[in-house]
Amino acid sequence: MKIIYIILLSIIIFLAILLKDNYLKYDELKEQTNHINNEILSRIKEKEVIEEHITQLLKQRENLQKEKESLFKEYEIWKQRSEKIKSHL
Repeated sequence: MKIIYIILLSIIIFLAILLKDNYLKYDELKEQTNHINNEILSRIKEKEVIEEHITQLLKQRENLQKEKESLFKEYEIWKQRSEKIKSHL
């Protein structure tokens, strides 16, 4: 009977060791997964910041283009006025 108890106790100890090893591996994998998830979130945030910056640059470019067109129209008006004045002189 003692032999059966010793065998059962040995099996229980062996299973406990396996369970501990599996838990340690699980904990390590969980930590690695968290690290990877944090890295992904960080890159997503960087991407969003870059996209926002690009959007701002495109808006700025559009505004500068409008300003350029407006200044060119104003230049044309002043050029025509200048030519009229020269023709009257």
